[in-house]
Order: sequence, then C-alpha cells, then structure tokens
Amino acid sequence: MSGEGRLVVVSNRLPITIESTQAGHRPHPSGGGLVSALVPVLRKTGGCWVGWTGTDYHVALPQLLRDWCSGESYSFEPVFLTASERARYYRGFRTKSFGLCSTASPPGASSIRLIGMTTVP
Repeated sequence: MSGEGRLVVVSNRLPITIESTQAGHRPHPSGGGLVSALVPVLRKTGGCWVGWTGTDYHVALPQLLRDWCSGESYSFEPVFLTASERARYYRGFRTKSFGLCSTASPPGASSIRLIGMTTVP
C-alpha cells in the first residue's frame, strides 16, 4: 500500500473503548474485525479514523485521544453525539440493511478513496 496515500476510516465507533472510572477516563483497544483489519493498515500508511467515542462529551477526551495516538502515524477525529442522535441511530437507522458503497475522489485529489456503508432502501 506504500505510495497510495493516507487512509481515512469513517465508522460508527473509534477503534478504542473509553471507560469512565472514578479517576477519569481510561481508553483501551476495541475488539472486532474492522479494528483488527484496519488499525495495522493505518499504522503502515498513516491516516485518520473518524467515529463516535462511545461516550458523552467530556473536556478531557480530545487530549486523551491525542495522547493515545501520539507516536502513531494516524489520528482520531472524534464525533460526539447527543442523546437524541444516539436514540435515533440505535432505534432505527442501525437496524436497517446496509450495503457497501465507494465514492469517487474529488477533483485534484486523486489519492483519496472513500469506502463506506450506506443504507439500502
């Protein structure tokens, strides 16, 4: 994959789980096939993983995520969801069928390839 550009992963969750404790927040790697398959690729090519933190917003989380990625060739871009957004997703959208789709690169950015999931009507 060398020379093919950086990978951008857009997923419903980041590849880490953030546990809330009395001492604060503690991250640890998430399991699962997507994480197992793509984190090594991100380490090799560099890039960014965009997704929900799995938690409510807390002022300490952005720095916690930067610290996790320090020394790595990739970064996290957290998405924070409101209670209403979480309820709509987990009570509706998520339960629909999914199909794989890919989008073309924008003009002038030939090294960007986006692959994602979309609902199938």
